[in-house]
Amino acid sequence: YYTYASVYNQASNDTWGLNCDAADYLKASDNTVANFAGDFTIFTRHYSRTDDPFLVWKAVGSSQAGYALQRQSGTPDRYALYSFPHSEADTLYLGDGLLSAGKAYDVTMTFDASEQLLSGYIHDWEGNLVVYSNKTVSHTGHSNSDALLLGSSQGGTPDRGGIELVALWDRVLSSNEVSLLSTLPVDQGPAEYVYEFNTAAPTNNTG
Repeated sequence: YYTYASVYNQASNDTWGLNCDAADYLKASDNTVANFAGDFTIFTRHYSRTDDPFLVWKAVGSSQAGYALQRQSGTPDRYALYSFPHSEADTLYLGDGLLSAGKAYDVTMTFDASEQLLSGYIHDWEGNLVVYSNKTVSHTGHSNSDALLLGSSQGGTPDRGGIELVALWDRVLSSNEVSLLSTLPVDQGPAEYVYEFNTAAPTNNTG
């Protein structure tokens, strides 16, 4: 089982991806989409130009159950994988000192509910593993009543960058399966978006 969204050519100045210039994002039309009570995997293929974009967000607020994946710019660039309710103890930081500013990466987040284990992988677009890390968090479920957002957080500023692909599974992918994802070719397909979370179209706030 998996669900995914893929968006292309959303702005004339972008060659691929959901082009995010602090105004663009996708919002699932059904709040039960990707409402994980147990295991899950999230895969993203993207690049970020500036700011601290949330690539994936599903939470009523950071003080309640949910999850998020964020690219953080600065010194150093890194990714933050959030297991909400938020605390530093329940956040996995990934890639400190290993990322190049403005470079595109594949990032995978997995959660094993039985072990309460949050894991993260970063691959470059040649399929090479940049870093893997994991940590035990304090809770097992991430179910909530809020909508899944791609390219923004609830009430936050949308991403500045591009998202080609977001894929979600309700199981933990193995390390071999994660590696295979990062060997997929970069797609520059003609479709504006492909959306298979459910039969209804998402909120497509791309102007």
